[in-house]
This record gives sequence, C-alpha cells and structure tokens, in this order.
Amino acid sequence: MPRRFPIRKETKALGAAQIMISLILYAFGVLWVFLHSLEEKSNSVGTTLMMILIFYSCGSAIFFMNSGAWSVIQKPHTLCKVITAIVMNVLSICVATLGLIVLVVEFVAFEEMSDEYTWSNMCGMLLVHFTILCTITELILASVLAHWFKTSLRKERYSQERSLSSTEYSYSSVTP
Repeated sequence: MPRRFPIRKETKALGAAQIMISLILYAFGVLWVFLHSLEEKSNSVGTTLMMILIFYSCGSAIFFMNSGAWSVIQKPHTLCKVITAIVMNVLSICVATLGLIVLVVEFVAFEEMSDEYTWSNMCGMLLVHFTILCTITELILASVLAHWFKTSLRKERYSQERSLSSTEYSYSSVTP
C-alpha cells in the first residue's frame, strides 16, 4: 500500500481560487495587448515595458494555473502528488515575487506620466493596480498552500493493513 497523507479540505477551495486568479491575470494580459495597440505614441510608457507586462500576465497565469491544478489533488494523496503540489506552489511564490518587483517598476513608470490624464494612462494605472492585487493574492494563496502541504508530509497516515502487518511482526519477534 502506498503511503497516504492527510490534506486539509480547504486546499481544494484555495486551489480553485488560484485557478480563477490565473484566468483573471490572463484576461489582464489580453487587456494589456489591447491597451498597447490603442495607446497613443506620444503618451506611451514604452513598448518594452508594455511587452513585459503582457508576458508577465500571460506567463504567470500558466504557473498559477498549474499550482492551482496540483493543489486540487484527488484521493489518494500520495507522496508524488503532495511533493508536486509543493514544488508548483513554491514556483508560483517565486513567479509572484518576481512579478511584484516588475509591477512596482511598472507602477513607477505609469506614475511618472500621471500628470497627463489621458485615457490610456488611466487605464494602464488601473490595470497595474488590479494586476498587483491579483499577484499579492496569489502570493498569499501559494504560501498558505505550500505550508499546508509541507505539514501534511509530517503527518503520514498509514492504512490499517500496513499497521496490522507491522504489529504482527512485532508480536512474532517477541514470541520464541
């Protein structure tokens, strides 16, 4: 029998939340593409900064989707599934941390141009705020889930067959 690990019931709900956040971030990536194509060149933040935002929104959605999918693991909770969920959530933590750094740079770039109230600049600031909010939420969710999965590794649950066979062995070794 493979070893089984007790997983909290809330992990499925938080995994589903990670999947929804990844879909929202992907939608933000699509909105960044539209904003970039409709942006006036005189008030533009720059192609490089916009492309970084587009790639971050779409790329992070892939990582967050995978970590959410692995957080919604089905029974039996085996060692391979739990370790994969931990690795994917740690990767999501790294991507979210890197994303926060990138988004702070983008926020500063948009803030420098805030003296001109154009629709593209205002939409850009709004998208940056929502992207930061989603990234912080994903960082918190991935941290909590990684911690829960890590603690489940310490609480290994054995099946009754396996525990009975080990107790029989201990009684047979005592008897002459």
